[in-house]
Amino acid sequence: MRPLRSLAIWLVDEGLLALNPFRRSRRRASLNPLLPSEETPTKSATLDDLRALKRGCAGDRPLDLRDLAIVSILVTTAARNSSVRLLQLEDVDFERSVIRFRRAKGGKTLELALQPGTATAILAYLERGRAAFLPSSPTVSGDPGWLFLSGRAGAPRPLTMNSVSLMLTRRYHAGGGSLRCFGSHRIRHATATLLVNNGMPLEEVSRYLGHSSTVPTRRYAQQTPEALGERAASALARAGLVAG
Repeated sequence: MRPLRSLAIWLVDEGLLALNPFRRSRRRASLNPLLPSEETPTKSATLDDLRALKRGCAGDRPLDLRDLAIVSILVTTAARNSSVRLLQLEDVDFERSVIRFRRAKGGKTLELALQPGTATAILAYLERGRAAFLPSSPTVSGDPGWLFLSGRAGAPRPLTMNSVSLMLTRRYHAGGGSLRCFGSHRIRHATATLLVNNGMPLEEVSRYLGHSSTVPTRRYAQQTPEALGERAASALARAGLVAG
């Protein structure tokens, strides 16, 4: 039952379920602290974790360029694993500086700004890396149009969800990260938290993540004591209660 309860909590976080069918009152949950509840802390990551992930992608091999581009998209857009791995070449609009996720939650199309550093990483992969994942044999079908291609032999295909998760954990550990597993969901939580703690309103972060309301976003974006303290100090100074 515990795996089902944990899955239900994750589905509510993602907005795929309106209500957790296993929801327990705080009083009942407190009787058994091993049972998950809506108050269970989310799995997130720190800025140092994200830096470790990026360090782990260092290199000039086609695989390094591909993985760095994937990581850059995940970190700057907080996109889901499936949304990134199924990107098409045409979904990246360098002229408008927009990246289009056609398979966002609920089948919606979500357009987000293509950050300069991410654009540079994608261009490097397109210019010096992607061709290595295309077949050289004339007997194998040509370019299928996926932005990120698997390194497996045979016809070119997109990465699987599991292969992206394993790649992220491997790159994270290569960069010095200490968490046992490091998937895209941790990145999504971390980016949301960093956006909120650096001044982006919760409603805007909610739209950025593709949530239909701020309810799941509140679990993603955890305001740190340091960020709240800085805002409180600024507000108190403006009120004349403390020295500026």
